[in-house]
Amino acid sequence: MTAEARIPRLTLRAGDGRSIEAALIREWAAGEMDGPVMSSSSGPKDYLKNAAWMLLDRTSAARVALIKSTAALFFLWQRSDGEWFDVGGNPVAVRGLEAARG
Repeated sequence: MTAEARIPRLTLRAGDGRSIEAALIREWAAGEMDGPVMSSSSGPKDYLKNAAWMLLDRTSAARVALIKSTAALFFLWQRSDGEWFDVGGNPVAVRGLEAARG
């Protein structure tokens, strides 16, 4: 199995009916990170982890997911009731995530 075949595929649908196919890159749950990463290198992984921590800290998010669609990376966040949102606070329907988690 290739690395591409192992990346979980999702379908995301915005409130206006637009939908895209995307890939789940990483998820973080509330309480999983103690705080922002403080390092002298602050490479791409630290930058993304800090962005995820900020969403968990400043929203009512129970979980944050890093998503890739075509060439763009973006975050979605989930409330404890299971509803997903984009970083603008707009609801997003996510299909395929439970299967992706295994």
